[in-house]
Amino acid sequence: MALCPKRIEVDARRGRVLVDGLIFPYPLADRQPYPEVGRDDLGIVWVPLIADEIVFRAGVEVSQCTAKPRLR
Repeated sequence: MALCPKRIEVDARRGRVLVDGLIFPYPLADRQPYPEVGRDDLGIVWVPLIADEIVFRAGVEVSQCTAKPRLR
């Protein structure tokens, strides 16, 4: 692995971090990568590493609602 990794992938659902495809032992670190989302702004993910590309996969999924709305 190079000094400055090319790609970091944070998978919040599985609780793992891949650095250039290799598992990075993040539980040993003090701070996990975490999203910071405020009202009326873009979400920010704090990762205390530097890389050319960082991918953050959230721990939640948003699915489309297929139920028809009920009128009262």
